[in-house]
This record gives sequence, C-alpha cells and structure tokens, in this order.
Amino acid sequence: MSLHMRGLPVPRNINPPIAMINKTNYGNWKIPLQERQCPPWEQLVR
Repeated sequence: MSLHMRGLPVPRNINPPIAMINKTNYGNWKIPLQERQCPPWEQLVR
C-alpha cells in the first residue's frame, strides 16, 4: 500500500543512487539481486 493511501506524507524528492554501467565497472553488478543491498529509505528521501 502506498504512503499516500496510508495517509502518510509523500516525499517531494526521491533520489535513488544512479551509476553508469560500462565494461570497466560491470563486475559490481554481476551480483544476484537477492544478494544486493538496498540503501535505506531515509538515504533516498531528502
């Protein structure tokens, strides 16, 4: 259920970490999704 539907304030900005992936850094992305770490919500919303 979304924040809006629960009556909670919706952040004005959500800034997910973005990285350009190319042949020099693709190795960091070869980790299975289940093993990747998600940044905390508080870090994304500022």
